[in-house]
Amino acid sequence: MNKKNKKDITYLFDLDGTLTLEDDATPYAPELIGFLNDHRREFYIITNGCALSSQNICEKLKNLNMEVKTENIITAADVLTDILNECYKNDGIFVAGAEWLKSHLLKSGFRLVSQDPKVVVVSYDKNTRFAEIEDCIRFIHDGAVCLSTNDDFFIPGMRHSYPHTGFINAVIEDSLKRKPGIVGKPSPHFLVKILKRSAGRSQHFCVVGDNMATDIAFAKNCGMMSYLVLTGITGRDDIAEDDVNLPDRIFDNLKGLLELEKSHYNGE
Repeated sequence: MNKKNKKDITYLFDLDGTLTLEDDATPYAPELIGFLNDHRREFYIITNGCALSSQNICEKLKNLNMEVKTENIITAADVLTDILNECYKNDGIFVAGAEWLKSHLLKSGFRLVSQDPKVVVVSYDKNTRFAEIEDCIRFIHDGAVCLSTNDDFFIPGMRHSYPHTGFINAVIEDSLKRKPGIVGKPSPHFLVKILKRSAGRSQHFCVVGDNMATDIAFAKNCGMMSYLVLTGITGRDDIAEDDVNLPDRIFDNLKGLLELEKSHYNGE
């Protein structure tokens, strides 16, 4: 790839563990985003999260000195909405988990029900009740389609990781011997949304993320480059040499990627 093409790379950043860690920015994230903005480079944030709107994420990042256009933030909720619109527009939908997601789907015109749904949507909220999970299992057993926003078992935090949607998926799968359909990374569903947003302006995508099982696997599933940062879920000891999803580069934090980007403009 020549220097011009290196400058044409469109980065697809994960959010939690890559650009942010709870309410703080990860090391060098503001500097990297600032550099890309200064050089008018297009980039996107693609997150499996469904607890915040793109506007809320935009405001959070702005408070952390990262300027990101709202239209360049794509959440699993955006991808889910497209799938529901295409396949289940007029069907009853039961949503377990994220309260914001329930509100978003209602505002998007979907019919949310508490009995006899055609579709069960599984997401995560720290206040998710066992009764909701039991309802999911019952509805799926009775024939409802099950879609899950993501299959992340953990989300990274400052001191430790927190359980996430993957645990709910595992309970459903163990109970029914049927795995929910995954909407978010590593499923290629995200790529459809990315291509719509980018309108085909770049074919040189590179995923930057902290999770081998979601971010890097998503890149491999879509035939993209990938860079792993060790600021979130994955540590060096978690990377197996024979892993089929090995990233193209590994950085301790985003300083490495910032230095790489600067070298493209310094003629190195």
